[in-house]
Amino acid sequence: HLAEALQVNSTLTLLNVASNKICEAGATHLAEALQVNSTLTELQMSGNKIKDAGTIQMAAALQANCWLTELHLNSCG
Repeated sequence: HLAEALQVNSTLTLLNVASNKICEAGATHLAEALQVNSTLTELQMSGNKIKDAGTIQMAAALQANCWLTELHLNSCG
């Protein structure tokens, strides 16, 4: 799974998963991975169906991740 790979990622700095039908559960998994990932600086998630709950999870992950400088969540309703 993508979230598991992000937890051990040591090289990827940009990830674009825009319009990939990611739902709230997927956003939760990615948010958990972001809490331990220290290399990703930009994550493009626009156009997914993460809704409010997924957006809240992503925002919470940012509290533990100071490396991610760009998070795109346009049209995620």
